[in-house]
Amino acid sequence: MATERTDEDMFLQRICRRRQRAGRATPLLADVVDTYIKGRIGQLRKNASVVDVWRKLLPEELYEHSRIAGISGGVVRVEVDPGPYMHEFQLLSSELSGQLQRLCRSAGVRRIVLRPRKQPAVTVEELI
Repeated sequence: MATERTDEDMFLQRICRRRQRAGRATPLLADVVDTYIKGRIGQLRKNASVVDVWRKLLPEELYEHSRIAGISGGVVRVEVDPGPYMHEFQLLSSELSGQLQRLCRSAGVRRIVLRPRKQPAVTVEELI
């Protein structure tokens, strides 16, 4: 009986010590989010500059048929409507890549990867 009581006391003491240490070390969610954003703000600005320049480089008609899907590791992934728009982008991709490299040096753009954009489902009204 005495050893059981001692074991329980030791167990409770360990739990209390852990709670004291853990309770003070747990950061607030707002602090975690703030730290994350501060750590990523540089990359977010670089990516935003690529998106802004992309918008300015393209004629309105081509811009409407494309969308930047992601930017990472110097690769700009662009979704393009299939058919003639994809063909046009394939012809322009090296020139666009060069322009992005020149105008967004800090983003480190190395190349553009084109992918066909999935077409939305056709509605019944469009068929009539």
